[in-house]
Amino acid sequence: ENRFPGRGHGMWPLHFSTSHMNYFRSLQSQNKLDIPSLMLARVSRSIAGGMINVAFPYYILTTLHYGALEMGVIFLCGRIATAVLGFLTGFTADAWGKRNPLVAASLLFPIGAFIVYFSTSLWGVIPAAMIGGFFGAGMMGGGGGGAVQPLQSVVIADLTRRDKRTKFFSIFSFVSGLAAAVGALLTKVMTARDVFLVASIISFIGK
Repeated sequence: ENRFPGRGHGMWPLHFSTSHMNYFRSLQSQNKLDIPSLMLARVSRSIAGGMINVAFPYYILTTLHYGALEMGVIFLCGRIATAVLGFLTGFTADAWGKRNPLVAASLLFPIGAFIVYFSTSLWGVIPAAMIGGFFGAGMMGGGGGGAVQPLQSVVIADLTRRDKRTKFFSIFSFVSGLAAAVGALLTKVMTARDVFLVASIISFIGK
Protein backbone atom coordinates (compact mmCIF):
# COMPACT_ATOMS: atom_id res chain seq x y z
CA GLU A 1 0.00 0.00 0.00
CA ASN A 2 1.38 3.39 -0.99
CA ARG A 3 1.00 5.59 2.06
CA PHE A 4 3.11 7.90 4.15
CA PRO A 5 4.13 6.02 7.28
CA GLY A 6 4.53 7.92 10.52
CA ARG A 7 7.88 8.46 12.22
CA GLY A 8 9.39 5.26 13.43
CA HIS A 9 7.61 3.03 10.92
CA GLY A 10 10.53 2.66 8.57
CA MET A 11 11.19 3.92 5.05
CA TRP A 12 8.57 4.56 2.39
CA PRO A 13 7.85 1.58 0.14
CA LEU A 14 10.27 1.29 -2.75
CA HIS A 15 7.40 1.25 -5.24
CA PHE A 16 6.19 4.64 -4.00
CA SER A 17 9.61 6.27 -4.32
CA THR A 18 10.42 4.75 -7.70
CA SER A 19 7.08 5.67 -9.28
CA HIS A 20 7.41 9.28 -8.22
CA MET A 21 10.98 9.51 -9.43
CA ASN A 22 9.91 8.18 -12.82
CA TYR A 23 7.06 10.69 -12.90
CA PHE A 24 9.43 13.62 -12.37
CA ARG A 25 11.83 12.26 -15.01
CA SER A 26 8.98 12.01 -17.53
CA LEU A 27 8.03 15.63 -16.85
CA GLN A 28 11.60 16.76 -17.42
CA SER A 29 11.92 14.75 -20.66
CA GLN A 30 8.90 16.60 -22.06
CA ASN A 31 10.41 20.00 -21.29
CA LYS A 32 12.98 20.17 -24.08
CA LEU A 33 14.71 23.43 -24.92
CA ASP A 34 17.20 24.39 -27.59
CA ILE A 35 19.66 27.20 -28.27
CA PRO A 36 17.80 28.78 -31.26
CA SER A 37 14.55 29.15 -29.29
CA LEU A 38 16.47 30.65 -26.37
CA MET A 39 18.20 33.08 -28.72
CA LEU A 40 14.88 34.14 -30.27
CA ALA A 41 13.44 34.74 -26.82
CA ARG A 42 16.54 36.65 -25.74
CA VAL A 43 16.53 38.88 -28.82
CA SER A 44 12.83 39.72 -28.56
CA ARG A 45 13.16 40.50 -24.85
CA SER A 46 16.24 42.61 -25.55
CA ILE A 47 14.45 44.71 -28.17
CA ALA A 48 11.50 45.20 -25.83
CA GLY A 49 13.82 45.82 -22.88
CA GLY A 50 15.78 48.45 -24.78
CA MET A 51 12.54 50.24 -25.57
CA ILE A 52 11.34 50.20 -21.96
CA ASN A 53 14.75 51.27 -20.62
CA VAL A 54 14.27 54.55 -22.45
CA ALA A 55 10.51 54.99 -22.07
CA PHE A 56 9.79 53.89 -18.51
CA PRO A 57 11.46 56.72 -16.53
CA TYR A 58 10.30 59.25 -19.12
CA TYR A 59 6.73 57.94 -18.91
CA ILE A 60 6.71 58.18 -15.11
CA LEU A 61 8.09 61.72 -15.03
CA THR A 62 6.42 63.40 -17.99
CA THR A 63 3.21 61.48 -18.70
CA LEU A 64 2.14 60.40 -15.24
CA HIS A 65 3.82 63.45 -13.65
CA TYR A 66 5.41 61.68 -10.70
CA GLY A 67 8.69 62.75 -9.11
CA ALA A 68 11.95 61.13 -8.07
CA LEU A 69 10.48 59.74 -4.84
CA GLU A 70 7.70 57.85 -6.60
CA MET A 71 10.13 56.60 -9.22
CA GLY A 72 12.39 55.29 -6.49
CA VAL A 73 9.48 53.45 -4.87
CA ILE A 74 8.53 51.89 -8.20
CA PHE A 75 12.08 50.73 -8.89
CA LEU A 76 12.47 49.39 -5.32
CA CYS A 77 9.29 47.33 -5.58
CA GLY A 78 10.33 46.06 -9.01
CA ARG A 79 13.76 44.97 -7.80
CA ILE A 80 12.46 43.19 -4.68
CA ALA A 81 9.74 41.37 -6.63
CA THR A 82 12.24 40.32 -9.30
CA ALA A 83 14.53 38.78 -6.69
CA VAL A 84 11.66 36.87 -5.08
CA LEU A 85 10.24 35.64 -8.39
CA GLY A 86 13.67 34.54 -9.58
CA PHE A 87 14.14 32.56 -6.36
CA LEU A 88 10.75 30.85 -6.70
CA THR A 89 11.28 30.13 -10.40
CA GLY A 90 14.52 28.33 -9.64
CA PHE A 91 12.86 26.04 -7.11
CA THR A 92 9.99 25.32 -9.48
CA ALA A 93 12.40 24.42 -12.28
CA ASP A 94 14.23 21.93 -10.06
CA ALA A 95 10.98 20.12 -9.29
CA TRP A 96 9.09 20.25 -12.60
CA GLY A 97 11.69 20.75 -15.33
CA LYS A 98 13.00 23.97 -16.80
CA ARG A 99 10.87 24.63 -19.88
CA ASN A 100 7.50 25.49 -18.35
CA PRO A 101 8.91 27.70 -15.57
CA LEU A 102 11.08 29.48 -18.15
CA VAL A 103 8.09 30.14 -20.42
CA ALA A 104 6.02 31.30 -17.44
CA ALA A 105 8.78 33.65 -16.27
CA SER A 106 9.16 34.99 -19.81
CA LEU A 107 5.46 35.90 -19.89
CA LEU A 108 5.87 38.22 -16.89
CA PHE A 109 7.63 40.87 -18.98
CA PRO A 110 4.93 41.32 -21.67
CA ILE A 111 2.22 41.20 -19.00
CA GLY A 112 3.96 43.94 -17.03
CA ALA A 113 4.41 46.11 -20.11
CA PHE A 114 0.77 45.61 -21.09
CA ILE A 115 -0.39 46.72 -17.62
CA VAL A 116 1.73 49.88 -17.82
CA TYR A 117 0.11 50.73 -21.16
CA PHE A 118 -3.30 50.88 -19.48
CA SER A 119 -2.12 52.41 -16.20
CA THR A 120 -2.80 56.01 -15.28
CA SER A 121 -1.76 55.94 -11.62
CA LEU A 122 0.97 54.76 -9.29
CA TRP A 123 -1.20 51.83 -8.18
CA GLY A 124 -1.15 50.40 -11.66
CA VAL A 125 2.52 51.07 -12.42
CA ILE A 126 3.89 49.51 -9.21
CA PRO A 127 2.32 46.04 -9.78
CA ALA A 128 3.38 46.24 -13.43
CA ALA A 129 6.97 46.97 -12.42
CA MET A 130 6.89 44.05 -9.96
CA ILE A 131 5.51 41.64 -12.55
CA GLY A 132 7.64 42.79 -15.47
CA GLY A 133 10.87 43.35 -13.59
CA PHE A 134 11.16 47.07 -14.33
CA PHE A 135 13.53 48.58 -11.80
CA GLY A 136 15.75 51.17 -13.47
CA ALA A 137 17.98 52.00 -16.40
CA GLY A 138 19.77 48.94 -17.79
CA MET A 139 17.38 46.53 -16.07
CA MET A 140 16.38 44.74 -19.29
CA GLY A 141 18.96 45.92 -21.79
CA GLY A 142 20.46 42.47 -22.16
CA GLY A 143 17.15 40.67 -22.44
CA GLY A 144 18.04 38.32 -19.62
CA GLY A 145 16.83 40.43 -16.75
CA GLY A 146 13.86 39.86 -14.51
CA ALA A 147 12.87 36.53 -13.01
CA VAL A 148 13.94 34.73 -16.19
CA GLN A 149 17.66 35.56 -15.90
CA PRO A 150 18.96 32.86 -13.50
CA LEU A 151 16.92 30.11 -15.13
CA GLN A 152 17.93 31.11 -18.65
CA SER A 153 21.60 31.04 -17.68
CA VAL A 154 21.24 27.55 -16.21
CA VAL A 155 19.47 26.28 -19.34
CA ILE A 156 22.19 27.67 -21.62
CA ALA A 157 24.80 25.96 -19.46
CA ASP A 158 22.89 22.65 -19.65
CA LEU A 159 22.61 22.81 -23.45
CA THR A 160 26.27 23.57 -24.18
CA ARG A 161 29.50 21.67 -23.75
CA ARG A 162 31.81 22.84 -21.04
CA ASP A 163 34.53 23.93 -23.48
CA LYS A 164 32.00 25.91 -25.58
CA ARG A 165 29.95 27.42 -22.76
CA THR A 166 31.78 30.72 -22.45
CA LYS A 167 31.53 31.28 -26.20
CA PHE A 168 27.76 30.81 -26.14
CA PHE A 169 27.36 33.17 -23.20
CA SER A 170 29.41 35.76 -25.07
CA ILE A 171 27.33 35.35 -28.24
CA PHE A 172 24.10 35.71 -26.30
CA SER A 173 25.36 38.85 -24.55
CA PHE A 174 26.62 40.42 -27.78
CA VAL A 175 23.48 39.74 -29.81
CA SER A 176 21.14 40.80 -27.04
CA GLY A 177 23.12 44.02 -26.54
CA LEU A 178 22.71 44.88 -30.23
CA ALA A 179 19.00 44.04 -30.06
CA ALA A 180 18.58 46.30 -27.03
CA ALA A 181 20.22 49.15 -28.96
CA VAL A 182 17.75 48.62 -31.80
CA GLY A 183 14.91 48.70 -29.29
CA ALA A 184 16.14 51.98 -27.83
CA LEU A 185 16.21 53.51 -31.31
CA LEU A 186 12.67 52.34 -32.03
CA THR A 187 11.30 54.54 -29.23
CA LYS A 188 11.98 57.56 -31.44
CA VAL A 189 9.09 56.71 -33.75
CA MET A 190 6.34 56.28 -31.13
CA THR A 191 4.95 57.89 -28.00
CA ALA A 192 6.16 56.85 -24.55
CA ARG A 193 2.85 55.15 -23.83
CA ASP A 194 2.76 53.25 -27.13
CA VAL A 195 6.22 51.86 -26.38
CA PHE A 196 4.73 49.58 -23.73
CA LEU A 197 2.14 48.10 -26.07
CA VAL A 198 4.71 47.44 -28.80
CA ALA A 199 7.23 46.07 -26.29
CA SER A 200 4.58 43.76 -24.87
CA ILE A 201 3.81 42.35 -28.32
CA ILE A 202 7.46 41.91 -29.31
CA SER A 203 8.43 40.18 -26.09
CA PHE A 204 5.35 37.93 -26.24
CA ILE A 205 6.19 36.78 -29.77
CA GLY A 206 9.58 35.49 -28.65
CA LYS A 207 8.46 33.84 -25.44
